[in-house]
Amino acid sequence: MVSHSNTVSETDLTLILTSRTRSDYGAIDIRAGSTIEVTAPALGAAVGIPGIAIWVDGHAPAASDTFDGGRTQNINGAIYLPGRQVKICRRLTLRHPLQSADRRRGHVHRKFLFPA
Repeated sequence: MVSHSNTVSETDLTLILTSRTRSDYGAIDIRAGSTIEVTAPALGAAVGIPGIAIWVDGHAPAASDTFDGGRTQNINGAIYLPGRQVKICRRLTLRHPLQSADRRRGHVHRKFLFPA
């Protein structure tokens, strides 16, 4: 969880939620008042997944992820949250589509969010 006056600022970062034991995958919980500036790795980067800023393992159980950072929440890269419920409470700046997939039905849902 990132809350209140906490800051996360990183480039060439893919935030990966996974589990070796297939339990305790975690959730995204970004709260109002926090400052988030995350940029996904570029093609050819030594670490991370190129173009992906946040990635959740497809084996993770359904969970709720919260993006409530408002104008101080800038995520530069794709967000992959299969089978997750996403709550966006304030403006979220995305440079790529927000995508969630329903594993059971094989559907991929895309929502394109544009800054106001």
